[in-house]
Amino acid sequence: MFGPLDGHPGAAPSATRRLRAADDGIEALIVDASLGRSRRVHPPVTNVDVPAPYADSIWSVLLRAVGPGTPFSERDLREATEVPDAVPPMEVVAVTRDGSLWVGEPAFGAPMRLWRVLRSDDDEWESVSLPASLVVLDEAQGLIWARDEDALGVHYVVGLELSQPQPSR
Repeated sequence: MFGPLDGHPGAAPSATRRLRAADDGIEALIVDASLGRSRRVHPPVTNVDVPAPYADSIWSVLLRAVGPGTPFSERDLREATEVPDAVPPMEVVAVTRDGSLWVGEPAFGAPMRLWRVLRSDDDEWESVSLPASLVVLDEAQGLIWARDEDALGVHYVVGLELSQPQPSR
């Protein structure tokens, strides 16, 4: 099922954009009523493997949440809890004011996150690598505006200069 992105303030007014997780990754459906056309665009990615240490950390958190003295052993919890081997390659999605679609892949605790960018006027996906703590808000005039969070949980906005984007492979 496609999730709507057209209600976002950044969506192009004449286009409806949808994004969905597919069995083999993700796809964007862009319908432009003013031109009477639609297109499906797949970024060159597939589902992302969940690293074993990340899955182990999920079970550790669950064990702590259940607490000591419960009848559940770690083995019981692992058997009852399904952690997928792979997940769709999107964790964060943003639509900028010019209608570009930014899809952030899962970082799994890594210091950097890979973003796939589909420009509003192009069918080619670009790749941008940003610190994993950043969530893209907008892009304008060569700057990426993103939200970050400090150690106390306070959000703030940062501006980063965008170097020449590289086409996705």
